[in-house]
Amino acid sequence: MSNNGFENIKYDDWLSFAKQSLKTESLDHLAKTTLDGIVIQPLYIDRVGHQQPALPHGGWQVNQAINHPDVKQAHRQILQDLEQGVNGLSLYSNQCLNARGYGVNLNQVNFDSLFENIYLEMISLRLESGLDEFECARLAEAYYTKQGYFAKGTALSLGIDPIGKLALYGGWDDENEAKQQVQTALNTHQALHILRADGRIAHNAGASEAQELAFALSSALTYLKWADEAGIDLSFAAQKIEICLAASQSQFLTMAKFRAMRHLWAELLDGLNIQPSDAYIFAETSYRMSTKSDPWVNLLRTTIGCFAAGVGGANQISILPLSAAIGLAPAFDRRMARHIQTILMQESHIADVNDPSHGSFYIETLTHDLTAKAWALFQNMQKSGGVISGLIDGSLQLSIAQVAKKTQQNLADKTQILVGTSEFINADEKPYEVLDVDRFSLKTPNFTTKIKPLTPLRDSEMFETASEAAHV
Repeated sequence: MSNNGFENIKYDDWLSFAKQSLKTESLDHLAKTTLDGIVIQPLYIDRVGHQQPALPHGGWQVNQAINHPDVKQAHRQILQDLEQGVNGLSLYSNQCLNARGYGVNLNQVNFDSLFENIYLEMISLRLESGLDEFECARLAEAYYTKQGYFAKGTALSLGIDPIGKLALYGGWDDENEAKQQVQTALNTHQALHILRADGRIAHNAGASEAQELAFALSSALTYLKWADEAGIDLSFAAQKIEICLAASQSQFLTMAKFRAMRHLWAELLDGLNIQPSDAYIFAETSYRMSTKSDPWVNLLRTTIGCFAAGVGGANQISILPLSAAIGLAPAFDRRMARHIQTILMQESHIADVNDPSHGSFYIETLTHDLTAKAWALFQNMQKSGGVISGLIDGSLQLSIAQVAKKTQQNLADKTQILVGTSEFINADEKPYEVLDVDRFSLKTPNFTTKIKPLTPLRDSEMFETASEAAHV
């Protein structure tokens, strides 16, 4: 099928018309630069774009966090979520920093009560265990074995990530001990995914897209090296790693980031002579972008993030409720988080299209440029000893802090705005009500090796702090 009714306009022609229309000699002022130094041009066509190979995609699993401290209420959360279309659960421990003071006591929970009348063989379950990751993994595996779920091909993700624990909690006992525990887990556990390479940790500390990708990729490479030292088949080990990334309100950068991760993963496996296998990517909407003020705007942010992650090829997506920055979300907020995904998949049908952004020269070029930036950061990280060395000597924390400072400056001078927080503020806003549940305190671990942690932050904190001070 062809259309000869319109003249084929060349890029140089467009450039000339644009300059004439805007009465300018240069269009440089229309270009924008990302935190990674990637220049985004006003127009992309075949001449200036980089077309990437199409990525397979067949939709994603809808995931929801289970984080109520009361086991009966957590069980009720599970039932409500599954009845309303969720087919993946993330079970949070109260010793997980990302549970933000909530979560189930997984060391003492009765799994029979928590999962009563729940057919776990029909859904996927992820653990977010934090400090107790190895013990929680052991308990979950024991329960699944007792129930015979592994024989049914049940999808369980244990989330073992000692590097993430080092980064997030600021220490660990010993690298060799962590290595041996990872090797033992790979040799003994039956879960679909045993290990986790968690880019969310870097993102929530203020990292750029390329830094987040490099952090996750370097974590994955470290685990593959540890597996190789134990004589574990690397193709097997690669398939046991779940990669986690944050989905932000930066729609096109998020699309490109998820697409870039698949290219980076393929490059990594090729460099290690590992049989090609698709990366398994879990997406969670960014905690960093969540605001306390005018939390309704978070619905827009998370919708954009979910859309971008879905189009970008995420295997499983979890949307943080609109009140995530305030406290434990009530049922309405959880329902909205579920239904955003339902609308995107079943009404917008974005999951029915294979790699929807393929052929868009803007997104293709952005994917290409971001992949190159992340790969360069990854290589530099490896030359300096890898992600663990970067965390212990503090260079990784410093580089992320520098980017976070740039973001804060952009917010302060309004180069970047937060709707409802830094601009278009609702002066009559009333406090948002969340569940009245006390927060847990994390136990204080006695680490042998201590570092400066990658502490989670939110972009809106400086505005909220100023607003709270003004109302004292």
